Amino acid sequence: METQRHKYQMDLLIETLELWLGQREDGFVSGNMFVYYSMALFRNKDFKGPDFFVVLGVPKGERRSWVVWEEGKAPDVVIELLSESTAQADKNEKKLIYQAANARPRIFLV
Repeated sequence: METQRHKYQMDLLIETLELWLGQREDGFVSGNMFVYYSMALFRNKDFKGPDFFVVLGVPKGERRSWVVWEEGKAPDVVIELLSESTAQADKNEKKLIYQAANARPRIFLV
C-alpha cells in the first residue's frame, strides 16, 4: 500500500460496489488480492494483485484469491490507483496482462 489515501480510495471503490452487489444475486468485488490469469503466469510467478476488481455473473462468496481458470471468468473491471513508484509497471506490464486475460476488459488507471 502506497499511502493512506491509496487505501481510502481502494476501500471506497470496494465498499461502494459491495453495496450495489448486495442487491444482486451474483458478483464478486475485491482489491489488493492476487488474480491468477493462467497456469503459465502462475508458474512464472507473474500474477498480479489489482487495487480493485469486480466480476459479474459469478457466485457470491469469500475467496482467498481469484483463479480465472477455476472461476471461468476474468475480472470485468480492473482499476489500478497510480502512484509515482508504480505508475510505469501499472501502465505497461500490468495493463498488458489484464488485457490478455480478457477479450474486452475495462481497465482504468487512476
